[in-house]
Amino acid sequence: MGRIAGIPNKLTSEVKEKLQTLVEGVVDALDITEITMDQKLKLFK
Repeated sequence: MGRIAGIPNKLTSEVKEKLQTLVEGVVDALDITEITMDQKLKLFK
């Protein structure tokens, strides 16, 4: 038995929220002035 149609998947929402928090933390911690152009391009990808 699965979830009722139209009701969001709670686990998926929680995982997306945690990933968003993680990504924001990493991006905030980056000092863009100290990374090479190659690293900037890889980050952009």
